[in-house]
Amino acid sequence: MNQDILHYTVISLTNKKNEEGNEVEEVLKYLEYAKRRILRGEMQERIEDAKNEVTAIEILIDWIQEKKDLIYGETVKDWRPFGKQKITEIVQVSGSDVYKPDTTVFKVLNENCTNVFGLRNIRVYFIDLFALYLRKYQILATRLDFSFCDRLMRNCCFLIDDRLPYEAKVQLKKMYKYWPVITDCKNITDCKNNRYLIAEAGEPSDINFYMTSITGSLLKLDIPPQNFDRQVERVFNSQSISEINQNPKFGGQQNE
Repeated sequence: MNQDILHYTVISLTNKKNEEGNEVEEVLKYLEYAKRRILRGEMQERIEDAKNEVTAIEILIDWIQEKKDLIYGETVKDWRPFGKQKITEIVQVSGSDVYKPDTTVFKVLNENCTNVFGLRNIRVYFIDLFALYLRKYQILATRLDFSFCDRLMRNCCFLIDDRLPYEAKVQLKKMYKYWPVITDCKNITDCKNNRYLIAEAGEPSDINFYMTSITGSLLKLDIPPQNFDRQVERVFNSQSISEINQNPKFGGQQNE
């Protein structure tokens, strides 16, 4: 493998209708359903907390409805996380010719994402937290989460537009629960202030700083790690996705 090339991939929603439906519309349906559950008192929250959560969800719904055609396209490469440049364009500017996108790797994954060996060469993940409202990405997150504890593998950047209102950001960040290893090992931190390999980016300049911070060390690493396959097999044999599988109303599936 050419060690002067670093492969990255993107986990984001797409705005294209296919046999599985439209991902953006599925997220909107899920958020509407979650709001109705809270309003019916099914979430067992304090009244004030419930009111605040409903407000935050409504902001997220309005945000997606207003910006979905601007932010999301037919493929993940078309994702414009901050409304202007595509993610691939931002990375190209930030990482020059060192970084190459590989956004087809998820197409071969099975339903429970147990065959992620094809991801072994991915060095950086750019992640849309809105995607975590869909069941398939929840499962993928639980499958990938363990690997980010290893310095060779834990390069991920969560993109949350700085213009999103504070209360909506708080609500959206609840999706970090699908990355428990990350949140247990290290606080998710803005990379402008800390040179961590796990970061949040709120604008293109954050991604530029992030890429600058990690590129040198990544180019020096031996990739993929020699024991990657054994790590995957061990974790998959012990890791549970029962919370997702046991709840039919998780991730955009509404049965009323």
